[in-house]
Parts: sequence; structure tokens; C-alpha cells
Amino acid sequence: MIHTFDEAIRTRIEQVLPRLRETCDGPDFLSHYLGNGKDGTVFRLHNPDDDEDTALDAYAMKVWNPVFLSRSHETYLHGKVWAMQDVPFRVPRLIHEDQRLGCFVMERVRGETAYQAIFRRRRYVAESFVEKVQDCFRALNACGVDHHDSHIGNYMLTHVETVPGADRDVIVDAEVWIIDFGRSVESNDSGDAQQIEDELFGRIVPDPD
Repeated sequence: MIHTFDEAIRTRIEQVLPRLRETCDGPDFLSHYLGNGKDGTVFRLHNPDDDEDTALDAYAMKVWNPVFLSRSHETYLHGKVWAMQDVPFRVPRLIHEDQRLGCFVMERVRGETAYQAIFRRRRYVAESFVEKVQDCFRALNACGVDHHDSHIGNYMLTHVETVPGADRDVIVDAEVWIIDFGRSVESNDSGDAQQIEDELFGRIVPDPD
């Protein structure tokens, strides 16, 4: 499901998307690379004719792996989760989908994956914040969706709050964004919360005083 959106921006996206899709495998596209997973690669949307044009910087496109003929199940669940009300997490808005080009466009999250924010920055994580992240995925599951792939690259953090720890900073709070619904299924059964705790092993510390 694609939600109502500013048609002028949508038109611009539709105009540049074919050219971006043609060049996304080339070396010049590395400067726009945002991340990748088993089912596709995410790039920052931009105007290929004008490097000074930043109007499309707020969006990202996911180009799915050529072995997949369609990602309609992923975009369906992505849209379904985005429309959920009164949940403790956020999801990037789905803007445009092009099955022919093998990609879709979504809101760009101005943050870092949990891997980047925790492991790459060599931080610890407070127990209460780990519980908050788990509660986000529990809320997702309570709404009928099992993410089924809740690793540290599939949720992002914005507005991160840290406090000094004994030998490194500790994340005590952040806004949680759930991303990448490529392996998600409609189910009320989930092992997401346990996977989150397992992957943060060695980084979880008691809440600072």
C-alpha cells in the first residue's frame, strides 16, 4: 500500500528513478550508498543532473536483489506497519514502488543502525533501553507482524542520549525505527525480543545511577 504523498515530489522521484536504477551498480554510486542486506541495497536518492539539488535528500531507494522478481510482500507489510497507531516505534514512510525497475522509495532515516550506534561507536547499552527496543518489537508482534529478522542492522536509532560510563559511553535512550521487512510475516509468534538481547551480548550494562 502506497500512502498519500505530495504529488510534485512523487513526480520528481518517478522522473529520476529510471536513470538512478541504471547507474546504481557503478562506482559513482558509492557516495550515495546507505546500507545493504540479503535482499537488497539502499541508496540515498538524488538528482543525477544537479549535485546541488538537495530536494530528494530526504528519501532513500531500496534496490532489491535481482533474484527476487517482486518484493510486494515486503512493501505490503512495510505499509501496514507504517499505518499502525499508538506504537512505541517509528517506520520510514513508503513513498513509491516500481516493480519493473526492482526498487522502492521510502523516507530516509537520519540516524544510525544499532550496529553503527553501539558497536562501531564502541558504546554500551543500558538495560532499560534494551527493554525499550524489545518492547518496540513486542508491540509490532502484538499488531500481528513478526519481523523475523531483528538483527542490529534492522533497527535504527535517532536522537540518541548517552551518559559517560566507566570506560565508554552508555546509551540510555533513543528513538527506535524498525526497518527492512523483507523476511517479515503476519504472525503473533516471534523470537525478535530474544534475538535483540542475544546480539547485544557483552554490551548490556545496568542502568547508570
